Amino acid sequence: MFPSTPITRLRFASKLCKRGAWIIAALGVAVIVFFAINNFSNNQGNPGPGLDFNAWLNILEPAILIAIPTLFFFLILYAAGAVLDYLSAEKKPQVVDDERVEITSLTERR
Repeated sequence: MFPSTPITRLRFASKLCKRGAWIIAALGVAVIVFFAINNFSNNQGNPGPGLDFNAWLNILEPAILIAIPTLFFFLILYAAGAVLDYLSAEKKPQVVDDERVEITSLTERR
């Protein structure tokens, strides 16, 4: 077993958050499609040439009500994963090469 460091645990948590966010988004889209298809097929029995605005609103209402929390939780989880990913990034110190610095004096302009 490899030793676990706090950075690897943060990176693992970051990946779990991002994957969980995509899973929530996929399940939300699947439920929205299911409700839209189910409501559309239930409203097909109405007489008339097509669906009016109220029928479309009745079809889309559950989809919108499910899309709002789905999007909210997707954004929260993905943002948490991005923050954890940023915190787990290895920051390498920059090496300053003082030997290559040349100091010159400013000349007067005439």
